[in-house]
Amino acid sequence: MSSDQTLPAVRVLDSTMAYREAGEPGLPVALFLHGNPTSSFIWRHILPIVAGSARCIAPDLIGFGQSGKPEIGYRFFDHVAYLDAFLEVMGIEAAYIVAQDWGTALAFELAARRPDIVKGLAFMEFIRPIPTWNDFHRSEVLRETFRKFRAPGIGEDMILGQNAFVERVLPGSVQRGLNAQEMEIYRAPFATPKSRTPTWRLPNELPIAGEPADVWHTLDEAHAALRVSDYPKVLFAGNPGALVSPTYAEAFAAGLRNCRLIKLNSGLHYLQEDEPDAIAAGVVDLIVGAEHSAGHVTAEVEPCQGITITYCGPCGYESRATRAARSLTDELGLPVELNAGKGGVFQVAVAGQVVTSRRKGYFPDNADIVRAVREALQRRRENDR
Repeated sequence: MSSDQTLPAVRVLDSTMAYREAGEPGLPVALFLHGNPTSSFIWRHILPIVAGSARCIAPDLIGFGQSGKPEIGYRFFDHVAYLDAFLEVMGIEAAYIVAQDWGTALAFELAARRPDIVKGLAFMEFIRPIPTWNDFHRSEVLRETFRKFRAPGIGEDMILGQNAFVERVLPGSVQRGLNAQEMEIYRAPFATPKSRTPTWRLPNELPIAGEPADVWHTLDEAHAALRVSDYPKVLFAGNPGALVSPTYAEAFAAGLRNCRLIKLNSGLHYLQEDEPDAIAAGVVDLIVGAEHSAGHVTAEVEPCQGITITYCGPCGYESRATRAARSLTDELGLPVELNAGKGGVFQVAVAGQVVTSRRKGYFPDNADIVRAVREALQRRRENDR
């Protein structure tokens, strides 16, 4: 039995789509799109941080997580149709999109077809038209594995029969490793061979060497639109990454308008599992900066120019915040502002960007906080050069 929370769901076309939500309704919308074979669960450490600046909505794509499994082919275009319907049902007319893996393909396609809906884009480990198999993935072993996934009979046995995408690809693409509870939650939607069809279909949809032709053509056009788009962007690069190396990410970001590159300290493919705090901070910065430029800044998203610790919770939270502020002042010689927040929060921010925070199973100690702030200040100095 999965230990994840039961998510709310809405009726979408002939099925249902579940979603996670965080943040106040009056804030700008941030739409989080996951990939294969994960779910909105992958955003669990990021949503609470971004929720101070946006109304966060993270759907489980159709066939994934707690969403329904209708009798469809689970092609890329099926996901496009169900996501469109989800946005309509949820009343989302404009959003900042945060995406990884196949979520980026959906984001790129949506942005090309409906540019009015995208206020900004944060993306990582993205899907693109890949000229040859040698250009796919940094790992030769995984290149060969994905070739087998697309081989008739062999791929079905590996993914439908052995659940290879969940049991092998997912844990093998997270540097820190996934614990038993996390694996249980990721495994829960795919208990039977038939239920794994969505995880089998997507590797067969990857646009490699011109095939499948319709997916290749659609994403080629979407990437062309991405290159000339003006909305603000953030590209996160893992170290060493999987589909996207830091070197490739640097060149790709340089070819886009209004795109900031954030190089993470670690991460293979599922960067949200290895670097949630850094990703959340980059997303907050994107939203706050864009809203500020557009003149939509409210008290909740006004960027602060110093170091702040926001806390709300049991009485121990305030004492932790006080001790952390004292450590920062002693170690770095900088003043710290303490803010009483709401909703069981403990966040440390530099110039409005959250650099570390409390999350399930983790509470940063003073050494963690000092280290996170020092690294954030160093990054800001480097960016200002």
